[in-house]
Amino acid sequence: MKIISLSLLLILMSFSFKSVSQEVKAGPIFGDLTTNSVKFWCYFSDIDSGNIEVTNKDGFYQKSSFNEFLFYRPTQNFVVNGLSPNKSYTLTINLFKNGQQSDSTFQFKTLSQDTSSFSFVTGSCAFISTNIDRIFDTKKKNRKVFTSMLNENPEFMLWLGDNIYYLHEYKSIKRMVKKMLKVRQTKELKAFLENVVQYATWDDHDFGPNNAGNSYKRKEQSELIFENSWPNAFNEDEGLYFDFYYQDIHIIMLDVRYFYDDTHVIGTNQMNWLKQKLSSSTGSFKFVCTGTQFLNNGSIHESWKNNNGNERQELLDFIVENEIQNTVFLSGDRHFAELSKYEEDSVIIHDLTTSPLTAFKQYLRKREVNTNNVPNTYYHKHNYAKVQIKGETGKRECILSLHDVDGRKIWDYTINQRK
Repeated sequence: MKIISLSLLLILMSFSFKSVSQEVKAGPIFGDLTTNSVKFWCYFSDIDSGNIEVTNKDGFYQKSSFNEFLFYRPTQNFVVNGLSPNKSYTLTINLFKNGQQSDSTFQFKTLSQDTSSFSFVTGSCAFISTNIDRIFDTKKKNRKVFTSMLNENPEFMLWLGDNIYYLHEYKSIKRMVKKMLKVRQTKELKAFLENVVQYATWDDHDFGPNNAGNSYKRKEQSELIFENSWPNAFNEDEGLYFDFYYQDIHIIMLDVRYFYDDTHVIGTNQMNWLKQKLSSSTGSFKFVCTGTQFLNNGSIHESWKNNNGNERQELLDFIVENEIQNTVFLSGDRHFAELSKYEEDSVIIHDLTTSPLTAFKQYLRKREVNTNNVPNTYYHKHNYAKVQIKGETGKRECILSLHDVDGRKIWDYTINQRK
């Protein structure tokens, strides 16, 4: 039986206010959803304190209070453990101001332990203006891409970087947080964030300046903002890389900014971690998410080949030598979409690039030749990708499809699970 996703069960219900202004301004945004736990993010306005209560019809009850807030605004990540698989729960958020209380109620469901057919969406480069940068946001109609993705009823979303564009704001932690909070209250994006489970990694524009890397002096601040803005189970070490399983697939989220310099894209520690994850993976498919393209061998802009070809070759050699099958890279950054394919010996690797969601588009393919490109998959307009996993255990099928802002399918491509 198909797992009913959180995107279908996260229902925003009526708020009961008692002549006070405090409210949940954005969220809850759910991420890191498992069979027995959930992590979510919220932004509150004008409150002194609050608490959350999680209950279900079987008598489960858990309550936690909060009264400390980070980054000049009351934003908070919460973790609820001790849940049961495939169960529906009620989340109640109680907010207090000057002795008065307001309550808001939401529904969510934990994952099942069964294997079934499901889908998720992915994309990158979401530019939404908030102030003077509106002069660059000339196509606000492209924001309907978030509605189109929501209409896919996906189990989750993978953000591949440039999830927000900090222009001058990256010079101030306060301005970065202020912009992030304002962007998340944009109508179309807000509905998508609050009704689909979200997982995210970053690229340069939500890290710092254009093409910024290890030498960026505010990288620790950026990391802290990102960790507290996305409810994911980030690695406890430096950088924002992490992994998780969803049913029988393995998702690996890489950090291509924090360690990037003249000799590294992901750095020695992250590379060793990645190799260990790939070699021990039990996933029917392994999705490696990276802000920059991996297989494009003709790029004249940022890519694994241009930023550090040695690390790219090291990883290719590792995958081939260890015969790691069913590896699919998911990448963004380039403001166009394409599928690339690399084959050596008995190993086949794919790289699905999907960009941009709402940011400006480019026509860079005229100046570069990617010999790994799969014919007829290059697309230069706004887009997102959908990934469907179907079939019985051991004989799974991965269907990649590219869609325009209205949800129309541009192309699809099927990868059969290989032993």
